Amino acid sequence: MLIWPWSQQHERTHELFPIGLGYLVANIDHARFEVCILDCALENLRPDSEAFRQRLLAFNPAILGVSWWSLNTPVVEETLAVARALLPNAVLLAGGPHVAGCAETIVGCQAVDYAFVGEAEQGFTLLLDALTAEGESPTFVSLEKIPGLVFRDGQRVVLVPQQFVEYLDLVRGVDYERTRLREYHAQGYYYGAKLQKQSELTAPLMTARGCPFRCTFCMAPTIDGKKIRRHSLQYVVEAVQRLYHEYGVRYIAIIDDNFTIDHKWATSVCNAIADLNLSDLAIGTPNGIPLVAGITKELATAMKRACWREVMLAPESGSKATLKAMDKPINLDAIPDFIQVFHESA
Repeated sequence: MLIWPWSQQHERTHELFPIGLGYLVANIDHARFEVCILDCALENLRPDSEAFRQRLLAFNPAILGVSWWSLNTPVVEETLAVARALLPNAVLLAGGPHVAGCAETIVGCQAVDYAFVGEAEQGFTLLLDALTAEGESPTFVSLEKIPGLVFRDGQRVVLVPQQFVEYLDLVRGVDYERTRLREYHAQGYYYGAKLQKQSELTAPLMTARGCPFRCTFCMAPTIDGKKIRRHSLQYVVEAVQRLYHEYGVRYIAIIDDNFTIDHKWATSVCNAIADLNLSDLAIGTPNGIPLVAGITKELATAMKRACWREVMLAPESGSKATLKAMDKPINLDAIPDFIQVFHESA
């Protein structure tokens, strides 16, 4: 069982979607493992509710993983505590942005048995193999081969170095069916689309991972690595077509941290999407595009051709002193020219 925890935020709006769990479940061998995603946000299941307890007992998982975000820490801690009490023999795992920053503490205090730092599609399947072959306590020799895994070895906590998948197409894309995208749509889900029309269904799409920058406030290089790794153009095109035709999506949020850093790549993606001739499809980049990379007239024109509706700029601060302190490599004086290129292409 993989749990997307309940959150107060979801009582107001569904702007977060369990994309990480969608990647994990897509890369599990379903012929060997029965997998359930329990979406407590979508179903409004609080960890202190009887309904939540009954769902745990009904599925009775041997392995239970939780997605952990810092803003949701008290809820996740309660979720894990309830799971530990009800399912004392279950193996508990955690992953997610919060875990990337403090996995050793989380495992050391025995909140969970195992944790993953960064991307875990390959490591998670290897851990499932080890637990299947060796039971609840695989040997150190087996565990130390699993990239990104954090585990206890006696009194010490071991963090296995990460290994990032070089060719990203080897990672199967998000399972939008098991993550229940249609039900999210029914509850008004959107992601970052401030200019989304009320009638448009949205979905997130990641075309690349990695960030070469070292901004002191950001965990992206730790989670996804410093080297940018991209899916193939064919992968991106097929993902867009599937979201459009199978799920009725009309607004795709590309959630890469550095989509336009390689102008040639970004231009080819935009032109490929435009060539699909999906006239009522709109695109946005709500996570922001890297100002340090600049923009070309050719790329801005290609984005317009691909029906880009929103471009988020993220300088983080208008203070040069603050930017220096956070090691953010942005020239504030160049931003007006950056914006002007988009105006000229509009």
